[in-house]
Amino acid sequence: MVGENTFIRQYSADASVIMMFIVAGGVTCSNPRPFHSTGNHEVVEAMFPQRKSIWIPLLKVLDEAGGSLKPATAVERVEKYFPELTPEDKQYVTAHGRLRWSQHDVPFVRLDMVKKGLLLTNPGEWQISEDGRAYLQNSWQAWAPEYRRQNGGTPNHRSANSDDRDELPPPQRYWWVNQGQSYASERDGGYVWAPLQTTAGGTRAHWSRVSEIQAGDVLIHYSNGAVRAISIAMREAEKRDNPHPGTHQAWEDQGWAANVQYYELPQPYLREKLTTHLVRMDISEGPFDRRGQIKQGYLWSFHSEAFAMLTGDPVFPWPPAWPLARPSETSAKTLAARESRSPYGMDEFDLLDAHQKIIDMGYQIARDDFLNVLLALQVRPFVIFSGRSGTGKTTLTRIIASLFRWPHYMVAVSPAWADPADLIGFISPMNQQRMGGALDDVLLSPGDQALLCLDEFNLAKVEHYFSDFISAMDGGAEGSLWGALPNLQRFPEQHAETLNWPARLRVVATMNFDDSVQSITPRVLDRANVMEFDLSSADALVVEQSLDWSVLRDTTFQWPWREEDIRRNTSVAAIIRSIWPALRGSRGHFTHRVAQEMHRYIVLGLPFADALGRTPDEQREALFDRQIAQRILPKFHGTAANRDMAALTHLLSALSGNESAHSQALDRFQVIEEFRNGGRFPKTVAKVEQLVTSFTEDGYASFW
Repeated sequence: MVGENTFIRQYSADASVIMMFIVAGGVTCSNPRPFHSTGNHEVVEAMFPQRKSIWIPLLKVLDEAGGSLKPATAVERVEKYFPELTPEDKQYVTAHGRLRWSQHDVPFVRLDMVKKGLLLTNPGEWQISEDGRAYLQNSWQAWAPEYRRQNGGTPNHRSANSDDRDELPPPQRYWWVNQGQSYASERDGGYVWAPLQTTAGGTRAHWSRVSEIQAGDVLIHYSNGAVRAISIAMREAEKRDNPHPGTHQAWEDQGWAANVQYYELPQPYLREKLTTHLVRMDISEGPFDRRGQIKQGYLWSFHSEAFAMLTGDPVFPWPPAWPLARPSETSAKTLAARESRSPYGMDEFDLLDAHQKIIDMGYQIARDDFLNVLLALQVRPFVIFSGRSGTGKTTLTRIIASLFRWPHYMVAVSPAWADPADLIGFISPMNQQRMGGALDDVLLSPGDQALLCLDEFNLAKVEHYFSDFISAMDGGAEGSLWGALPNLQRFPEQHAETLNWPARLRVVATMNFDDSVQSITPRVLDRANVMEFDLSSADALVVEQSLDWSVLRDTTFQWPWREEDIRRNTSVAAIIRSIWPALRGSRGHFTHRVAQEMHRYIVLGLPFADALGRTPDEQREALFDRQIAQRILPKFHGTAANRDMAALTHLLSALSGNESAHSQALDRFQVIEEFRNGGRFPKTVAKVEQLVTSFTEDGYASFW
């Protein structure tokens, strides 16, 4: 195994290229000497202790002294952990004016450790903290053998006459690169590239950072909602023309580029797997914003601790060809524990706590109704809230966004909308410039998580202006809730590169029913959970207070689920299959997509039985009841046929276990009455009765 603070020299036909320094720890020595070789890689020991190497010895000397020391004494004792440093080493100054070893290095390290909470800020002395002791305990056993192994107790030194060509490259840095659609071409070409500036002369900090990449730097490649590769810079960045001439017409052709060796992960590491401790780490100019969302922009700073936490996750799909050892799970856990006090953290989701916060602010919603909304948003990124104006539909979208620290966007639908261009914009035939659409705030925003509220979305014909989004719902790549938006992809590349459709965007559409609205087609209803908002009683009417948003000011929860939480459940699959024959050939006929999403909804909701005061069987039935009422029955709305009404009674018979079928009008109401008396599936039976009654009286089945 390659030791820490070593680098690899990889030979090509014409030159040797320094690939990288590994994560901090261990000690380095003078003039490089071979350590061992594997294949085409010669591992060479590094030459000098770097500042991060001092962390463990400094903690050790403070701990051995009972917890604190005077600064001068601490520096003197730390030096003893580096026996390869001779007086000549300590005085040598490089051609660049750098001391090989400076006693100032230890105080600088101490400042970094104070920021991390490993040391306390006591005037006149250096004191270890409890977090520092825990870090030392977890790290010392690995550091000490590595130190002895690399040095062997043999002092190696370098004279003041040494050739500058033997100097170490700068300390290794880590970077996070957002590549989006450019990932495949840059991976295949073995580079990263960003323009110097736009054609108008503007530049971006996240572009210019590419110029700072040095040989041996490590890059994390993020694209379309997932980490997809890690790489090593083969040489320092250089100015280079656009690798794809003719594209990016809004940018200058020249830019900064660095050759990197990509190591693609066996499978993408999805955005939602990034731990809370990682996304809330305090990384200067890092990729995560205060909400824990990924910033928009090309290249961001990362650091060794964040890299250790990311790749130390036991489920991180480590690339088998990566030439160096991966950080241990123990080190990742230690870092996570140390970061747990970050002010940007999120609380683990608790249904009772989250629901109580909503009640405390003055919003009225039942606990299982709140869970229902979250489940629907998990299984599909599109949910419909229907109900009278003023029942709190739009307000609930703001509350959910606030609870999970998502950016919230609200777009009021116009009756004049007739094309996807009304949402995403279009290219003017006059000047070939993009004209913005209603979703520009979303498309130009950073991050890959957000909640969009389309207010009164049936004022215009949904099938016309929302067609791109309906198609994109069914084509999401791994790590993304959405597939490609056809009209967005047709934009010239210089425009498409600046637009960001958040991979984890969730859309809530609110709708009313009056003479001013358009009907909703089965194609739309088949892709959404439809939830009704109404007052169940006069007691639920809020008349004496307004909402207190300050209750949510300091509250942020983690999203309750990850994709790997979903497991096959044969009993759930069986009850879904049991109703399919009854609905076959009717408006309620459903196929694989709906069946799979119903299964996911129910399986993810089962663990909340205790929080809702139900047994597992009661919870499964309650969730199934909601899915029938929200996914199946809305499609019966409209000019139904007799066979559709017969299917509804068949449905109740299947749910009751009574295979007898009642197709006549009088029999239908008898079936409904008998089923209601059984006390099961209350939401389903109420909607079936409403549909059958309206069809019998008016010849038109009304779901709303």
